[in-house]
Amino acid sequence: MTKKLNETAQAIVTILDKSSEPMTAKQVAASLGLTVPRTVSNLNKLKEMNIVEQDKDGNKHYFLILNTDNSMSEEKKDVGVEVNEKAESAKEVKKTKAKKEPKEKKEKKPKGPGVIASILEVITNAEKPGVAQSDILAELKKRFPEKVEKSMINTIRAQIGSNKRPLRMEKEKGVEFEITENKDKVKLYMLKK
Repeated sequence: MTKKLNETAQAIVTILDKSSEPMTAKQVAASLGLTVPRTVSNLNKLKEMNIVEQDKDGNKHYFLILNTDNSMSEEKKDVGVEVNEKAESAKEVKKTKAKKEPKEKKEKKPKGPGVIASILEVITNAEKPGVAQSDILAELKKRFPEKVEKSMINTIRAQIGSNKRPLRMEKEKGVEFEITENKDKVKLYMLKK
C-alpha cells in the first residue's frame, strides 16, 4: 500500500530536492514559513518512508533527499509526490492535522559520533600529506554501513567540498584546515597546526 503525501510533505521534498546541501529542520521550516514542530513531524514521516535521510551532528540534525538525481525517483512516484512550483510557496501549503499513531518502542543502541563528527575526526587524525574525500568516504562506509553512500558523499561535499573559505565545517566547528593537492590534483585535507 502506498501513501500519498500531504502538500506540506511535498513542499519539504521539493525544498530538499533543490538544495545543494543537507538542511536542518529549522532551515526547511524557515524557507516554507512553517513551524519547526510541524516540519519535524513531516520530516520524520518522510524518513520512515525512505524519502529523506537524517544525519546527526551533536545537537543538529541535517536532512537530505535520498535520491538526488534530476529525474523524479521511483520512491517519490510511488508515494504520489508531485514536485511542483506551487508546493514551494508557503502560502499554498494547506494546514492539515496529522493522525498520531502510537510509535513502536525501538531498542536504543549506544550512540557514537555521527557522520559529520566522523568527517571531522578523520581529518583531525590525518597525517601529512592529508586525507582525500574518497578516503573519508571509505572510512564513513566502514562506520555507517547502513547509510546510503550517495547521502554520505553529499554530506562530505556540503561540509568540505566548497572552494569558498572558510568551509562550512571550519565555520561551524571553529577549526581551520590545511588543504593541499597531490600530483593528481586531488584535494587533501588535514587540521592546520
